[in-house]
Amino acid sequence: MDDMKVIWNAQLATNSFCKLQMMRVESCANLNSIFSFKMFKVFQSLELVNVLGCGSLKQVFDLHGPSFQETSAATVTQLKHLYLSDLPKLKHISNKNPYDILTFQNLRDVHANGCESMECLFPASMAKTLMELESLEVIDCGVEVIAEKEEA
Repeated sequence: MDDMKVIWNAQLATNSFCKLQMMRVESCANLNSIFSFKMFKVFQSLELVNVLGCGSLKQVFDLHGPSFQETSAATVTQLKHLYLSDLPKLKHISNKNPYDILTFQNLRDVHANGCESMECLFPASMAKTLMELESLEVIDCGVEVIAEKEEA
């Protein structure tokens, strides 16, 4: 898996993986991100994401791109548990989401360990949707701020 740069083919059918509830990504050295916005819409039942030992990973959710103009309604994720470990280049869970296109209102547990490059855990747009967050654990990370301020 060291050579894998992309997990998901953008041509997946809408009903592909729609019942997937748990995903673990481990030791994928060349992977930069796990989900694009378009791909995350396919995973309607995904509740747990566990990512560890991916040395090049910079973000879990890549929310920039042309797919933003295709929809105006926010997608509510079912994600409840997010575990991130030994990701030295991870800068943030999600890049900026200026369009409030993806919400994480069901997220309950976030655990980050060994993410030295992470400066901010949640962008403002993601932080304002964390209504169910019960457990937050940040260990050996470069985090300076948990949630960014919303820009005026």
